[in-house]
Order: sequence, then structure tokens, then C-alpha cells
Amino acid sequence: MSTDRLCSSPVIDGDFIPDGPISLLKEGRTQTGVDYMTGWVMDEATTEVPPNIAITMQAAGWLSERYPQLELPVALQIVYLYLSGDFAARSVCPEAVSTAWCATSRALRDIEVTCPALQQAKLMADQDQASGNFYVYELNQSSFTPALDTYGKSYLGVVHFSDVPYVFNELDTAYGINSTEDKALAKRISADWAAFASSGQPNASHRWPRMATEDSKDTATALPQVDLQVLGGPNGEPRTMTFSERSRCEFIQGLFENSARY
Repeated sequence: MSTDRLCSSPVIDGDFIPDGPISLLKEGRTQTGVDYMTGWVMDEATTEVPPNIAITMQAAGWLSERYPQLELPVALQIVYLYLSGDFAARSVCPEAVSTAWCATSRALRDIEVTCPALQQAKLMADQDQASGNFYVYELNQSSFTPALDTYGKSYLGVVHFSDVPYVFNELDTAYGINSTEDKALAKRISADWAAFASSGQPNASHRWPRMATEDSKDTATALPQVDLQVLGGPNGEPRTMTFSERSRCEFIQGLFENSARY
């Protein structure tokens, strides 16, 4: 774990990439005026978490083993924090898995993907509030759902890699998927990505909300208001991240801020 924790970390060669991206951003050694779009799939980390996790202490032990820098009491604090989320409620969490599993999979998603992505957006916005466009998305639909249902894995939800077939609009050609609903979403998402690449704004078929950049310098980990675009699913509209979501990320960032690289 490190201040340079990113969803996908590049090789730091000391030349082309002289230091970790987060360090470069904090020190102001990056190009300004860069448009930025980031996001995640809703259940990004579910395939990583053992489905036999049944109780809170077991979940904390698994997190502590994955991240040795997290002592068991701290890992337990993380699990309890995420157990308070609506995604871990028994009425929402799939019956095939425990609420401790649901809490752990969401915590892992935030540790590995969501919180680092938001931290990078915040640091870029801190340096470049006037000129950059900052967008955040959350994918809440997967073309793999029928296959997961077939193999009794529906509890995995919107799994990792669910965004790729939509972005490249290759559902039928590469995956043999012909769902009308999924093909419509693929057309929309691929157009938005193309629009962002050409203009810095992913507004091909609808207007995305921009991530707020004001008042984001309060502390190293404090996040500004995060307005994001939900893609697909029953609520495919813009939404604002809740205070609880942002607070969980701020807590995670505080824990991982100065830790040794993992």
C-alpha cells in the first residue's frame, strides 16, 4: 500500500515515469489542463472474495491477510464500517452469501479501485480547477449476468470486466451476446467514450454531470462532492455520492496514505 496506489499502477522507470503518479500529482509535477474520466463497475471485487466468508471476524482476518499492514483490529473496523452500508443489509445482500461477504467485497472494491480513482481525480482537480473536465461513472449492468445465473454465481453481480464489452461495442462479435438491452447500452457507452476522447466531454447522447472541484483542498483525504453518471441498470441516471460513501473512502485513504507499497 502506498501513496501511489492506483487502480492500475505503471512501471516507475525513473525516466519516462520519474515517480509514482500520486506523488507526482501531490508535488505538482504533472501536466495541467488534462480531461479526466474514471469509474468502476458496481461489484468490481466480488470475484476476489472467498464466498465461504461467513462471519465478521473471518472477513477481518481475510482482509488482514491480504493487506499485512492492516492489523486485525483495524481490519475489523473496516468490516464493521461497511456492514453499516445498505449493500450489506440482509434484504439486499444475496442469500447465497453472508452479509460479512457483501461488506468485504465492497470494501475491497473501494480499497483497490473506487477510492484510488477518486483520490487521483481530487488531486488533479486541486491543481487544475479552472481548465480540466472531471467525470466519474459507475456501471450497474453486466452482459455476463445470464451466464452467471446459469452457473449459480448470480451473487457476483456486476463483475469485473463488465465494462469492456460495452466500451468496445463488441457484444455479439466477441462474446456472442445479442441482448437488446445490452446492445443498446453498448452503443451508448461506446459513443460516450469516443466523444470524451475527441472533445474531453462524454456527452454523446446525454449530458454527464461534472465532478465538483470547489473546496477540495481541505485535507489530504477529504473528497469534494462527487456527482457521477450511473450507466445501465434500473437507475441509469446521474447521482451524487452519499456522505457515507465519501466518508468510507476518506477513512480508507487515511489508513493507506503512508503505508508501504503492497
